[in-house]
Amino acid sequence: MSVNIIVAMDLNLAIGKEGKLPWAGKLQADMERFKTLTMGHPVIMGRKTWQSIPDKYRPLPGRRNIVVTRHIGSFNTRGAEICTSLEEALNLVVEQAEVFIIGGAEIYRQTLQYADRLYVTWLNANVSGDVFFPAIFLVSPWVKVFAEHHTADSKNLYDYDFWMLEKWPIVNPDNARAESYREELIAIANSGQCPFCPGGYTLIDPSQQKDFVHENGSWLVKFNNHPLLGAEKHFTLILKAHKWRVRELNIQESGDLVRAVDWIIQRYSVRGGALFMREGDSTLTGATVGHLHAQYVVPKVGEAVSARFGPPPA
Repeated sequence: MSVNIIVAMDLNLAIGKEGKLPWAGKLQADMERFKTLTMGHPVIMGRKTWQSIPDKYRPLPGRRNIVVTRHIGSFNTRGAEICTSLEEALNLVVEQAEVFIIGGAEIYRQTLQYADRLYVTWLNANVSGDVFFPAIFLVSPWVKVFAEHHTADSKNLYDYDFWMLEKWPIVNPDNARAESYREELIAIANSGQCPFCPGGYTLIDPSQQKDFVHENGSWLVKFNNHPLLGAEKHFTLILKAHKWRVRELNIQESGDLVRAVDWIIQRYSVRGGALFMREGDSTLTGATVGHLHAQYVVPKVGEAVSARFGPPPA
């Protein structure tokens, strides 16, 4: 099942004001796109979103309407199915090909970890709002795979863009350098849990624990389980925070990376080494794990070490 978020927002990420769309009746193309994409599929929403739909359109026709709320019996839910949690709602439609999350802000926030795709209408304007889409999507593992710009016209008051974004995978087994590692990554992918986050495989697997040699405020340092050919020592430095791009590093994290490398140099009397990091789309970079991490490699004397940047050869 593909879990899709569909949302319209302005330049400030505003998605609502006083229980309504701030641009209601002023952006017809967005409503038409919403109907086209969601028709025939289940739609999941929060109580406030349900109540914001005009009575004559509620429930949304041609779609299975599911409302997530703890306020059961306190409002009119005729034509909708009621769930008390997002997880319960998703379980109801698990056999469907697609489901659309249509708001509001709290449901969007909860869904970002599950979502496979974002359909965004981006208004090129600052419209006053009091409810906002979670800003995390701007720096999370999302890549824009479709963008279409439109200018204002008689039916659309604002210039706007239609976007479709897809989530980069947590891990990419296709980039593994060894079959045993590929099998590990497949198991991790099936778990849906980032291996470098609390509770993830790398941090809880007993066989991995002996390889951790140091940590500071922002980074964990471990010996790499699959060292590069020709390496005397190969360390992996794992960022404690779940981030995907170098630009997301704050000053403390950047400084702690330098201090972690310096610790390696001092502890192991390293005469020279190479520090490198892949970031972003793993299908392009060849990384196996999307969670930001670095490699520090010390070559054997007189030997060259080769690191592949990019997908493995076909």
